[in-house]
Amino acid sequence: MANNYFNKYDWCDPIFVCGFARVVKNDKWGIIDTLGNIIVPLEYDKIWTIKEQYIFSIKAFVGEEEKVINLDKLATNVILEGLKYIQTYSIDELNPYLIVLGYSSGNTLNQINYFLLMVVM
Repeated sequence: MANNYFNKYDWCDPIFVCGFARVVKNDKWGIIDTLGNIIVPLEYDKIWTIKEQYIFSIKAFVGEEEKVINLDKLATNVILEGLKYIQTYSIDELNPYLIVLGYSSGNTLNQINYFLLMVVM
């Protein structure tokens, strides 16, 4: 993806995180989804880097005033379109085939987030 999202913006994040990327046009920042929809209007002077662990509370600034953006509440479109349902498995059914290669913990929900699972079948 080009850093200017095909010349529509002055700048765009080089990668999408959780389906979102920051964009800049005329020195104003906003956020788009992978479909190009504007999720956060271009009205901010700065938006901090989008990281998965902060998707519910991304800092943004209008002048010196700090705001918090909750992308989970703002996203209404299906971001990963084109995916097809194949089959659903329960954790118990998959457990014998999963190898956890790493995990992190400590988010606000006190859940363990597995960042890489390998299915061996």
